[in-house]
Parts: sequence; structure tokens; C-alpha cells
Amino acid sequence: MFEVLSAYWPHILAVLSIAMGTAAAIHATMTKREVRSAIGWVGVIVLSPLLGALIYAVVGVNRIRRKSLISRRALHLDELWRTLSHYRVSREAVESRFGSRMAGLKTLGDRVSKHALSSGNRIDMLSSGGETYAAFCEAIAAAERSIILETYIFDRDAAGIGG
Repeated sequence: MFEVLSAYWPHILAVLSIAMGTAAAIHATMTKREVRSAIGWVGVIVLSPLLGALIYAVVGVNRIRRKSLISRRALHLDELWRTLSHYRVSREAVESRFGSRMAGLKTLGDRVSKHALSSGNRIDMLSSGGETYAAFCEAIAAAERSIILETYIFDRDAAGIGG
């Protein structure tokens, strides 16, 4: 083992410095709020990949801010799950209203999507691109807090292309 390390240490060091430098440079680019700060850290990491990555790991990562974001995100998720639990639909409710086949489909959907079926949803079928765009604009204008937009184009026809 020692013979292999002594023979290939430059190669191992090169691979290690490239891997650590790349990971640190990507992290600095993606997490730094100010462009100058990100460019400075990437410059330090590129000029000295192994030492720069170690310096960035010790000094450059803002652990206090990161810890705060993680704890706030956890609080928001708990609040979201509490709110969503009020809209959860039971298998019995689906079965009594739509039959056992639909209850089986509900169970399948819950397991595949890893999210339970919820009430309070609505689907509007729009037949043309102009009608869709008008509905988007109306929904955006009526939004109070946030907008989540999903579209599905199932076929390449006049409705899907916007005709």
C-alpha cells in the first residue's frame, strides 16, 4: 500500500485537488450573495485548488446563516404540513362517493406521488392558447401571496401549440 502511495502520490494529489477545488468553486458560486465575493472565492480556489478549497471550507462557508436558513425552512415545512393535513381526503370518503375502483386509484396515487390526495383543488379545461393566456393573466392579477403554475401539453395540436 505504501509503495503504491509513494509511486502515485502526485496523481492522487492532482485528482484530490481538482475534486476539492471543483466542489468548493461550485459551492462558492451557488451560495454567495454578492458577485464580487463569489468571484474572489473562486479565484482563490482556482489559483490554489487544494489549499484554497480548505481555506474556503474553514472561512468561506457561513455556517450561522446556513443553520438559520435550515431551521426557518423546517418551521415553514411544519406549518405547511399542518395546513395541508386539514385538506387530506380519506380512502373511505373517496370510496363512498366514487366507488372502490377510484379508492384504489387514490391509494395508488398517494403511494406513487408520496403526497396524499387533498381537497380544495379545481381543474379548468382550456381549449386554446388565447384562453389559456387570459386565464394566466387573470390568476396572476388575483394572486395574494404566491403563484404556482403548471401546464401540460398532451398533444401537438392547435390547442397545444397555441392555435
